[in-house]
Amino acid sequence: MKTLLCACLVAGLVLGAGCAHTPPAPTQASATSGPTGQFSFQSAEGAYTVNVTPTELSGPNYQVSRYPDALRGQVDGQAIDLEWTQQGVQGTYGSQPINLKLEPTQDGTRVSGMWGGRIGNLVVGAKSVDGRIGRCSYTLGRTGEQLSGQSTCGGAPSNTSITLPSGLATPLDGQSAAVLALLLGQ
Repeated sequence: MKTLLCACLVAGLVLGAGCAHTPPAPTQASATSGPTGQFSFQSAEGAYTVNVTPTELSGPNYQVSRYPDALRGQVDGQAIDLEWTQQGVQGTYGSQPINLKLEPTQDGTRVSGMWGGRIGNLVVGAKSVDGRIGRCSYTLGRTGEQLSGQSTCGGAPSNTSITLPSGLATPLDGQSAAVLALLLGQ
């Protein structure tokens, strides 16, 4: 037994190999830029906060890891798998498709296409967020650090205020659009 152990150790040192191979655990690379801070949502339908860090989005119902070109995890018990480019965001939310395109507009960026199996069309600008993403629609204008106005997420329209994380690209890039759609599309 000692001879076999010694042979394994010598082979590992000389050849750079071991007798038993365990593959390395996957590592999570953090998003090197993009939105960070807190996202807060407050309306008659509820209130919650999501912490947005370089490595994750975490909060009530959010357990999402950030990678240099992807978001993966769970939101509201549904698997989320998003990848982005400068032109858009693709992936799945639960078993539903996500395929969003980004278009610059005079007011900011239009995010349009499929989000979780629903057609969306949301314009995000420096002073407003207007349109629909997922099951929610928004008509919000900037008041200081917050966006305030009306939202509808499956119920009656209600007064809503949100605070966005800092570092959102202007105009939106793929990473900022993916994070924002994930926060607003619920």
